[in-house]
Amino acid sequence: MILHVVDAAHPDPIGQIQAVHSVLDTIEGARDIPELIVFNKADLASDEQRAFVRSLSERAVLVSAVTGEGISQLQTVIASMLPRPREVIDCVVPYTHGALIHRIHEEGEVLAEEYLGEGERIRARVDGALAAAVRAVALPLQEKLRARLPKALPSQTWWPLLRTTNEPDNGEASAERGCSRDGRPSAQRTRDDAQGNLQCP
Repeated sequence: MILHVVDAAHPDPIGQIQAVHSVLDTIEGARDIPELIVFNKADLASDEQRAFVRSLSERAVLVSAVTGEGISQLQTVIASMLPRPREVIDCVVPYTHGALIHRIHEEGEVLAEEYLGEGERIRARVDGALAAAVRAVALPLQEKLRARLPKALPSQTWWPLLRTTNEPDNGEASAERGCSRDGRPSAQRTRDDAQGNLQCP
């Protein structure tokens, strides 16, 4: 998608939008990409300007980088416009396939997960190629486990590009990333797991 940012307080927002669109017209296929117009500097715009720019686009979002106004709404709208993987997997992936587990978290939409002795139980939306790769190594899912896992994680949002992790920078961080104190995989996961090594001693 194209995130088109326009100055909400500018005297000629229409001219700004047209200038960008004229550039996009020179790029093959650019106008076929979904576009979201975001009017920034909402804190500097008058009530009349705010009403006017809202009328310029059906999906227009007003935000202010200074006050934080509209940021949550912007995130929600972006999330609703991003394409979602279509296939749903519900299986146990052995910990020896840590790279595959990492791919699910990075490329898919994780709906729920649970850490078991033999592997990580994951329910997620993924694309066809990743679904096939997961099913090739997945362990059989026992019937008693199907009703135990919630259908979705609390407040789960399809937001793979903005996922962040807060961790201590001391020596304990590396231990917490992969294993808990009892030697079983920890629920904490960071981008440092990119190599897929989630095995515990």
